[in-house]
Amino acid sequence: MSPDRLDEASKHSPPPGQVPFRSPGVARAWLTRFGLAAFLWALAFGLVSAYWALGGMLGVDQLSPALRDDAGRQETAFVAILWMTAVVKVIGGLVPLALAFDLWLTIPRRVVSILTWLGGILLALYGIGDILSGTVRAIGEDSDGAIWYAVLWGPIWLVGGMLYLGTAWLHRRGNLTMTR
Repeated sequence: MSPDRLDEASKHSPPPGQVPFRSPGVARAWLTRFGLAAFLWALAFGLVSAYWALGGMLGVDQLSPALRDDAGRQETAFVAILWMTAVVKVIGGLVPLALAFDLWLTIPRRVVSILTWLGGILLALYGIGDILSGTVRAIGEDSDGAIWYAVLWGPIWLVGGMLYLGTAWLHRRGNLTMTR
Protein backbone atom coordinates (compact mmCIF):
# COMPACT_ATOMS: atom_id res chain seq x y z
CA MET A 1 0.00 0.00 0.00
CA SER A 2 1.35 3.41 -0.89
CA PRO A 3 2.16 5.87 1.92
CA ASP A 4 -0.67 8.17 0.79
CA ARG A 5 -3.22 5.37 0.94
CA LEU A 6 -1.84 4.23 4.31
CA ASP A 7 -2.28 7.75 5.73
CA GLU A 8 -5.84 7.89 4.36
CA ALA A 9 -6.70 4.48 5.86
CA SER A 10 -5.33 5.45 9.28
CA LYS A 11 -7.61 8.52 9.37
CA HIS A 12 -10.63 6.21 9.38
CA SER A 13 -9.21 3.62 11.75
CA PRO A 14 -10.35 3.45 15.36
CA PRO A 15 -7.90 4.04 18.19
CA PRO A 16 -5.83 0.98 19.16
CA GLY A 17 -7.89 -1.61 21.01
CA GLN A 18 -11.23 -0.46 19.63
CA VAL A 19 -13.19 -2.32 17.00
CA PRO A 20 -15.43 -0.07 14.91
CA PHE A 21 -19.01 -0.84 14.00
CA ARG A 22 -19.31 -1.68 10.33
CA SER A 23 -21.62 1.25 9.83
CA PRO A 24 -23.34 3.94 11.86
CA GLY A 25 -26.63 2.17 11.10
CA VAL A 26 -25.49 -0.94 12.96
CA ALA A 27 -24.37 1.17 15.92
CA ARG A 28 -27.73 2.98 15.96
CA ALA A 29 -29.67 -0.31 15.78
CA TRP A 30 -27.83 -1.80 18.77
CA LEU A 31 -28.11 1.45 20.71
CA THR A 32 -31.86 1.49 20.06
CA ARG A 33 -32.23 -2.12 21.22
CA PHE A 34 -30.27 -1.60 24.42
CA GLY A 35 -31.95 1.71 25.24
CA LEU A 36 -35.40 0.22 24.72
CA ALA A 37 -34.50 -2.90 26.71
CA ALA A 38 -33.19 -0.75 29.59
CA PHE A 39 -36.42 1.26 29.59
CA LEU A 40 -38.58 -1.87 29.50
CA TRP A 41 -36.53 -3.38 32.35
CA ALA A 42 -37.10 -0.26 34.46
CA LEU A 43 -40.80 -0.13 33.50
CA ALA A 44 -41.29 -3.79 34.48
CA PHE A 45 -39.50 -3.24 37.77
CA GLY A 46 -41.58 -0.10 38.39
CA LEU A 47 -44.78 -2.01 37.64
CA VAL A 48 -43.82 -4.65 40.23
CA SER A 49 -43.51 -1.89 42.85
CA ALA A 50 -46.87 -0.42 41.79
CA TYR A 51 -48.46 -3.89 41.96
CA TRP A 52 -47.19 -4.33 45.52
CA ALA A 53 -48.36 -0.81 46.41
CA LEU A 54 -51.86 -1.78 45.24
CA GLY A 55 -51.80 -4.75 47.64
CA GLY A 56 -50.58 -7.49 45.29
CA MET A 57 -48.77 -10.29 47.09
CA LEU A 58 -47.31 -12.32 44.21
CA GLY A 59 -43.54 -12.41 44.63
CA VAL A 60 -43.57 -10.95 48.14
CA ASP A 61 -42.50 -14.30 49.58
CA GLN A 62 -39.12 -13.84 47.83
CA LEU A 63 -38.39 -10.71 49.89
CA SER A 64 -36.69 -10.42 53.25
CA PRO A 65 -38.87 -11.21 56.29
CA ALA A 66 -39.08 -7.52 57.27
CA LEU A 67 -40.31 -6.49 53.81
CA ARG A 68 -42.78 -9.38 53.74
CA ASP A 69 -44.25 -8.17 57.03
CA ASP A 70 -44.48 -4.58 55.75
CA ALA A 71 -46.14 -5.75 52.53
CA GLY A 72 -48.66 -7.81 54.50
CA ARG A 73 -49.62 -4.89 56.75
CA GLN A 74 -49.89 -2.39 53.85
CA GLU A 75 -49.12 0.54 56.13
CA THR A 76 -49.50 3.98 54.55
CA ALA A 77 -45.79 4.82 54.79
CA PHE A 78 -44.76 1.53 53.17
CA VAL A 79 -47.29 1.95 50.36
CA ALA A 80 -46.07 5.53 49.78
CA ILE A 81 -42.47 4.27 49.53
CA LEU A 82 -43.57 1.63 47.01
CA TRP A 83 -45.31 4.28 44.88
CA MET A 84 -42.25 6.54 45.03
CA THR A 85 -39.94 3.70 44.00
CA ALA A 86 -42.28 2.82 41.13
CA VAL A 87 -42.16 6.40 39.85
CA VAL A 88 -38.38 6.65 40.30
CA LYS A 89 -37.83 3.38 38.42
CA VAL A 90 -39.97 4.46 35.47
CA ILE A 91 -38.41 7.95 35.33
CA GLY A 92 -34.98 6.34 35.63
CA GLY A 93 -35.85 4.16 32.64
CA LEU A 94 -36.44 7.27 30.57
CA VAL A 95 -32.75 8.19 30.86
CA PRO A 96 -31.30 5.39 28.64
CA LEU A 97 -34.35 5.72 26.38
CA ALA A 98 -33.58 9.43 25.91
CA LEU A 99 -29.95 8.59 25.17
CA ALA A 100 -30.86 5.93 22.61
CA PHE A 101 -33.56 7.91 20.81
CA ASP A 102 -32.08 11.43 21.07
CA LEU A 103 -34.93 12.64 23.29
CA TRP A 104 -32.95 15.44 24.89
CA LEU A 105 -35.77 17.80 25.72
CA THR A 106 -33.92 20.51 27.66
CA ILE A 107 -31.25 18.27 29.22
CA PRO A 108 -27.83 18.35 27.55
CA ARG A 109 -26.79 15.11 25.87
CA ARG A 110 -23.65 14.88 28.01
CA VAL A 111 -25.73 14.98 31.20
CA VAL A 112 -27.99 12.19 29.93
CA SER A 113 -24.93 10.15 28.99
CA ILE A 114 -23.35 10.64 32.42
CA LEU A 115 -26.64 9.74 34.14
CA THR A 116 -26.87 6.54 32.07
CA TRP A 117 -23.28 5.55 32.94
CA LEU A 118 -23.83 6.38 36.61
CA GLY A 119 -27.17 4.56 36.74
CA GLY A 120 -25.63 1.49 35.13
CA ILE A 121 -22.72 1.41 37.55
CA LEU A 122 -24.98 1.82 40.59
CA LEU A 123 -27.49 -0.80 39.40
CA ALA A 124 -24.72 -3.30 38.62
CA LEU A 125 -23.01 -2.74 41.97
CA TYR A 126 -26.32 -3.07 43.80
CA GLY A 127 -26.98 -6.34 41.97
CA ILE A 128 -23.54 -7.70 42.76
CA GLY A 129 -24.02 -6.68 46.40
CA ASP A 130 -27.37 -8.50 46.54
CA ILE A 131 -25.83 -11.61 44.99
CA LEU A 132 -22.90 -11.64 47.41
CA SER A 133 -24.84 -10.77 50.57
CA GLY A 134 -27.68 -13.13 49.65
CA THR A 135 -25.20 -15.95 49.10
CA VAL A 136 -23.40 -15.30 52.39
CA ARG A 137 -26.69 -15.04 54.31
CA ALA A 138 -28.11 -18.16 52.62
CA ILE A 139 -25.03 -20.15 53.60
CA GLY A 140 -25.14 -18.80 57.16
CA GLU A 141 -27.91 -18.88 59.67
CA ASP A 142 -29.98 -16.02 58.19
CA SER A 143 -31.29 -17.98 55.21
CA ASP A 144 -34.97 -16.97 55.30
CA GLY A 145 -35.49 -15.31 51.93
CA ALA A 146 -31.76 -14.66 51.45
CA ILE A 147 -31.40 -17.13 48.59
CA TRP A 148 -33.83 -15.06 46.51
CA TYR A 149 -31.49 -12.08 46.74
CA ALA A 150 -28.65 -14.28 45.45
CA VAL A 151 -30.53 -15.95 42.59
CA LEU A 152 -33.38 -13.57 41.71
CA TRP A 153 -33.17 -9.95 42.89
CA GLY A 154 -29.41 -9.50 42.57
CA PRO A 155 -29.26 -10.86 39.02
CA ILE A 156 -32.27 -8.73 38.03
CA TRP A 157 -30.52 -5.57 39.27
CA LEU A 158 -27.30 -6.69 37.55
CA VAL A 159 -29.10 -7.19 34.23
CA GLY A 160 -30.56 -3.69 34.53
CA GLY A 161 -27.10 -2.30 35.20
CA MET A 162 -25.70 -4.10 32.17
CA LEU A 163 -28.51 -2.74 29.98
CA TYR A 164 -27.81 0.83 31.14
CA LEU A 165 -24.05 0.39 30.72
CA GLY A 166 -24.55 -1.20 27.31
CA THR A 167 -26.69 1.74 26.24
CA ALA A 168 -24.09 4.25 27.43
CA TRP A 169 -21.22 2.33 25.83
CA LEU A 170 -23.04 1.91 22.50
CA HIS A 171 -23.93 5.60 22.51
CA ARG A 172 -20.27 6.49 22.98
CA ARG A 173 -19.14 3.96 20.37
CA GLY A 174 -21.77 5.16 17.92
CA ASN A 175 -20.62 8.75 18.37
CA LEU A 176 -17.01 7.69 17.76
CA THR A 177 -18.03 5.83 14.60
CA MET A 178 -20.21 8.64 13.28
CA THR A 179 -17.64 11.37 13.88
CA ARG A 180 -14.85 9.65 11.95
